[in-house]
Amino acid sequence: MESIATKIANFRDKIPGRAYLLLAVIIFAPASSIVRQLTQIGEQNLIAGKKSDFFL
Repeated sequence: MESIATKIANFRDKIPGRAYLLLAVIIFAPASSIVRQLTQIGEQNLIAGKKSDFFL
């Protein structure tokens, strides 16, 4: 009987590198637009006349 760690390692070895690349593109592609939107929100909503650095 295989251990869970062995099963995970075998599954990971079967995933091609292109799948990891596709996953990275899916995650990082919208990052630029999200940062731009946060910047615009910060410019429109000043705190004490200054841009806020954090959105909580």
